[in-house]
Amino acid sequence: MKEVSVSNRFQKFSLRQQIGVLLFLLGVTLLPSFSLRPAGAEETKTKSNKAEVKKPVAEEMLTVQGIVLDADGKPVKGAKAVVYYYNGQATASSNADGRFELSAPKLRFRGKLISVSANEGKLQAGIQLPWESKEFLKEPLKFRLGPAKKVELIVVDANDQPVSNAITGVVQHYDLIQSGRTDATGRITLRYPQSATVENIYALKNGQGVDYRAYVLSREQHGDKNAKAPEVPKEPITLKLEGASSLRVRIIDGNKQPVPNVSVYPWYLTKPGQPAGMNSAGFSTFAKMITDQDGQAVFDWIPNWQESKITFWVFNDQYTRTRGVYDPKKGDGTLTIQVYSLVPISGKVVRQNGSPANGVIVTAVGEGYRMVRFSKTVKTNPDGSYKILAAPNMAYLLIAQGEKLAADPQTDFAVMPGQPIKNLDFKLRPATRIFGQITQGEKKKPVEGFHVSLCQYGSDAHNTPQVKLVDPDGKKYWVQPNKYHYTTTDKQGRYEFFIGSGKFDIRGPSQCKIEKFEIEDEKEREFNFHTALPERGELQGVVINAKTKKPIASAKVYGIARHQFMGTLRATTDESGKFIVERGLHRTVISATSKNGKLSGVVEIGAGDKTVTIPIQPMATAKGIIFDAHNSKTLANREVAYNVRVPLGDDDSGITTDFLGGTIKTDNEGKFELKSLVVGQKYTILVTTKFDKDGRGTSWRRVGTVTPKNG
Repeated sequence: MKEVSVSNRFQKFSLRQQIGVLLFLLGVTLLPSFSLRPAGAEETKTKSNKAEVKKPVAEEMLTVQGIVLDADGKPVKGAKAVVYYYNGQATASSNADGRFELSAPKLRFRGKLISVSANEGKLQAGIQLPWESKEFLKEPLKFRLGPAKKVELIVVDANDQPVSNAITGVVQHYDLIQSGRTDATGRITLRYPQSATVENIYALKNGQGVDYRAYVLSREQHGDKNAKAPEVPKEPITLKLEGASSLRVRIIDGNKQPVPNVSVYPWYLTKPGQPAGMNSAGFSTFAKMITDQDGQAVFDWIPNWQESKITFWVFNDQYTRTRGVYDPKKGDGTLTIQVYSLVPISGKVVRQNGSPANGVIVTAVGEGYRMVRFSKTVKTNPDGSYKILAAPNMAYLLIAQGEKLAADPQTDFAVMPGQPIKNLDFKLRPATRIFGQITQGEKKKPVEGFHVSLCQYGSDAHNTPQVKLVDPDGKKYWVQPNKYHYTTTDKQGRYEFFIGSGKFDIRGPSQCKIEKFEIEDEKEREFNFHTALPERGELQGVVINAKTKKPIASAKVYGIARHQFMGTLRATTDESGKFIVERGLHRTVISATSKNGKLSGVVEIGAGDKTVTIPIQPMATAKGIIFDAHNSKTLANREVAYNVRVPLGDDDSGITTDFLGGTIKTDNEGKFELKSLVVGQKYTILVTTKFDKDGRGTSWRRVGTVTPKNG
């Protein structure tokens, strides 16, 4: 690749393909490397007036027992126990022996906080339930009361006037742990257990909006050992409801008729200036709306500060779980979401001798073009029969499993609207045992508690002739249903699964390759995994000025592990320019940028490196022109993307992720400017070639590269 120096005029390159580009670089040397491709290359997957109102399917219930004790271990009578979950809550009072029972839907009980209180809430205790119910059903849970924590709230409107009867709450792990309404002066004191970890505190009132505070690390701080989440203050917190807009959500069915009596709720709210957004799961009891007879639900508290798009979910046991997205910047106050009636899949499961198999688990997983997968598990009836109400317009994988029993899967089919599928039957056989051990280091030490996953694949929709799905948005996603099975290694690092026939892969430590295999009817198959390093480790680093060698405080550090599933690292340097961060132990590309955004640098470290020094220096700017090579006309107001591509895995893996860079638009003369380029990094330049109905780019073409150097 020839190096050229570009000064005060454009350097022109001879381009004969569809799009051309002229570039020059300010204050640095440019390494032009253009490899244009022909057009298309590298382009970036019977009606009634109203729907029938259907009754929800009853959920399996679970009862948890508890005992409330005082500081001396004596039973407490009359203590209030409560657990909040999506769409409701369960409450109970302790008897003279301090005992109580709480009943709630089994699947909604998992992982929730049960809190108990006495003495007007001044004494409290809490226990976080585990995800596996068998772990907390053996004996009653013991709650020992102690002094509660408290937070005082003052809720005001946009004019700093008190807001009475505002809904307030304290949230932990997306779950509401305490709530109440403000008094006539806009004040309230909320108390909660000492063991609770507060993540959000909020206030909401119809017609006036929402406000919240987040007491969590920002996304950029996750893994940063020096970062500390903000603490809930001891002094009163003022929450301001600065106004609201109204949003009318309309739900229609496959025939475009209104659907009444379905739940609609928003997902995340994101307030500028807060370290994180707030999941509406923390106030779902208040945020959720039920559609009326016209299939409409009105949310009149959408805060005026909400600028990013809001996802709304629709949920009903008889319809598809569907989401819609509303853009406050462009929307007109209405959102229509289409749902489809679920379609029954049914059949029977028998044992090898042909007798009905009672209590066998049957799981259906579906994938379609709507990016919301379907998954449902049921147990067979005494006669071996089962029925699953499944989402239509999806390709499916259906499996049946018993205690060390399994069957051939049912796949190669799709569920379509209004077309029930019958006679999907299974015959059980002894399951194939998949087993192995995970070890680490030179001495091959067993790794206890490692989560091993096994993925079972169904037939993809693209190579199965009988599966014909409509791609409504033309996204061209890869559609293939799959089911993940999970287990954890024991003290000897051993694990096992029991499965039927089919296509699978098994995933151990990320430093080991994913093992793909097929099972017919063999008795067992062994997969052992060994790694030299643990999954994650601590990295200590320092950011310095490349010229003066002095440390740089408050620099932003960002890194990408060269592995598909290990994600990113983020940190901020302290006063001495140092940082400590946890990372996945793979080759990692790391950038550092000064607080003022004028200095930056990039380094790459190995999997086992424990320290790193990142020199940073002034950044570069490049300018150019985009033109049509056929007629030499410039392309005005065209989106241009530029980024550094980092290989995931080996250099020639063919899989890359974008790093640094951004997106800009050409001006009326087709000119553009690329700012904040890191010296020594090769930036790929892409131009939009296709657009959606809103004018946003949906397809891009690579038109060249630019590598700034010191000059």
